Amino acid sequence: MAGPGATMGRPSTSTISFLHSDVLGGVTAVLGRGVTNRIQRHVHRSHVLGIAGSAGRRLVMKDRCVDVEPGRVFSVNPGEPHICGSLSNEPQEYRVLCIPAKAMAELFSLPPGTNLPRFPHVLPQEVRPSLDKVLQGLETGDSLARIRQTMKMLGRDLLPFNTIRPCPGREFIGHPAVRAVLAVIHGGFSRPLTLDDLADRAGVSPRYLQRVFRKETGITPQERLTEVRVRQALALIDQGLPLIEAALECGFCDQSHFSRACKRVMGAPPGHLSRPKAAPEG
Repeated sequence: MAGPGATMGRPSTSTISFLHSDVLGGVTAVLGRGVTNRIQRHVHRSHVLGIAGSAGRRLVMKDRCVDVEPGRVFSVNPGEPHICGSLSNEPQEYRVLCIPAKAMAELFSLPPGTNLPRFPHVLPQEVRPSLDKVLQGLETGDSLARIRQTMKMLGRDLLPFNTIRPCPGREFIGHPAVRAVLAVIHGGFSRPLTLDDLADRAGVSPRYLQRVFRKETGITPQERLTEVRVRQALALIDQGLPLIEAALECGFCDQSHFSRACKRVMGAPPGHLSRPKAAPEG
């Protein structure tokens, strides 16, 4: 099913579309077509549920590799570092639903402070029909009432596959060096920052910073810096700033540098991203 910005048939270029709804708790559908490159190691704050396209999907987790056959449903829990790619050399097609913590808590009627559910990385096919309906509703612009109804169906279908002892996502950052570096990255991403610079600001050695940062966040300081820069630059472009100006404003050397980083972080260059739209009221 074609999403916004997609073309019919075998795509000649990659497109990734985002369909976002604030009124549904920030639930977002991500539709990828013709995506040829792997997405660098990253973590999600949201639960991610997806359907693999004809090229399948490979999730390189911290301790193992998860191969998802075409048409199967896959899941990535919040806080799990992973790399995304295809099972073959063919371009990827995938449809993904990102469910933030608040929306997930509402989906399972969880009281405040309750640990969120966790799911296996490959889910049984019983989940696919309701996940398909939610994605189709966001793609075709169904009413919020109808999408909420299909979300409830999805929650009901997911419930049997929740792990016995659900654990919260890795939100708490306890090490002072990691907290210091995160503050530097988020406050100074537009400036040139090397690993040595970050380690110096944290008062530790680069090697030690690399180790403790990855232990607590799942990714390296350089990967976090690149992700923050890419997302900030895309936000500026959404606000109307020209691409080259947004790239320079966010610490990239030039437009090509930004485009390469965007492909690693988002799966496609900035010109191939169709940015979020909201589901209609009613």
